[in-house]
Amino acid sequence: MAQLRVVVLWHQHQPFYKDLVTGQYRLPWTRLHALKDYYGMVKLLEEFPNVHQTFNLVPSLITQIQDYVSGAAQDPFLLVAFCHRSAGSTNIFWKRKT
Repeated sequence: MAQLRVVVLWHQHQPFYKDLVTGQYRLPWTRLHALKDYYGMVKLLEEFPNVHQTFNLVPSLITQIQDYVSGAAQDPFLLVAFCHRSAGSTNIFWKRKT
């Protein structure tokens, strides 16, 4: 039987959500997809060492991920999550920024 070779190419595009005037990200999709989807797809491949795939990450996606990793990115949903405090707790977001 002839061998069938299949190429799997994942093109991970992401609109640029950063508002260049305010510097704030308008929507959280880059952060959420990076944590949930993009990482998970690559991690899953560890279970299948004979399966090879290519992931194409566009420059706007890489730039936005780098902003989040460095702590430079802010989006309204991230700010709400970090600003929520229970009585007596410390707000780590504002502590880190000061």
